[in-house]
Amino acid sequence: MENYTAERYYIRESNGGRYCYLNAADNLIVVNDISEAYTFTADEVKMHLTGKKKRFYEAIPVPAETTETDAVEEIAPASVKAANDASLLKNGWNGIIAQLSYLTRHAGDYETELQEQLKGVQEEICDIQHFLELRAETPEDAQSAAEMLQACLHRRREIKDAMIVLDVLRTGLLNQDLDNRITSCQTQIDALDYRQYRPRQLPQLFAERSLAS
Repeated sequence: MENYTAERYYIRESNGGRYCYLNAADNLIVVNDISEAYTFTADEVKMHLTGKKKRFYEAIPVPAETTETDAVEEIAPASVKAANDASLLKNGWNGIIAQLSYLTRHAGDYETELQEQLKGVQEEICDIQHFLELRAETPEDAQSAAEMLQACLHRRREIKDAMIVLDVLRTGLLNQDLDNRITSCQTQIDALDYRQYRPRQLPQLFAERSLAS
């Protein structure tokens, strides 16, 4: 079993390629720029690198000189942890509503992002297949290309799975009806800041206080 002793890790493709972040469905998605990658604790690495994923991804310790402000914050895992924190239900309604509203209104943007990622990996697969057909002259060439192809196919499956999850969420949850209910809830909560007390028996008490002030 892997012994993860560093404080934080990047997860990247095992061929030394691109690094990963987590999408809204908590799936690993590769990015070209390391500045967009998430960092993970040892427990989070163990949670995400299971089964076949160990063949395609590896954990790389974040350099010690990388500060917390330099690292990209793990928004998705933080939101999952926050959802299990009862204090959020007591004090964080505005944050919950804002997150739901954002997810509802930007689900289409995420779908576009996934479609672009799928297009990109499809084109990579096409390139590798043509390389195997036209340029792979040695067993080493073929082996290297086959490993790249396997990684691309695995990544394509993750993207397609994320698209399925998104479709389920948009159909059953992140729709216009939810957006309308979120708006209604926000209006009612905002109204709490403008409440005024109407005296029941001693209106003069409040009138006198108003005059004194």
